[in-house]
Amino acid sequence: MRLPDRVLEAVNRAGVEVFYADRHTTRVWNGLRLQGEPLRYGGWYWMRRSKGRIVEADEDGPFRTESAAIRDAFVKLQLRAVAVLALVLPVLEDMLGLMA
Repeated sequence: MRLPDRVLEAVNRAGVEVFYADRHTTRVWNGLRLQGEPLRYGGWYWMRRSKGRIVEADEDGPFRTESAAIRDAFVKLQLRAVAVLALVLPVLEDMLGLMA
């Protein structure tokens, strides 16, 4: 599926990397998992890096297609931005109200 350029640009600006985890990779992951953690399966995953480090809360997968992983990353990052704005907006309104 062809994704709009604005979606691809937003995901790239956020530092999202999309990669395919094959059977060999998931076998290694599952061998290192702690007891009680769910098994990982092959497919497309996404993660976000900030200053060279992986942001743990910003990763998900597996997805059947690369475009599905990109769409999921875009939506989750957009929803987080809206949630942060909803928290900050009342504070800004109060600050502006006090200044006026």
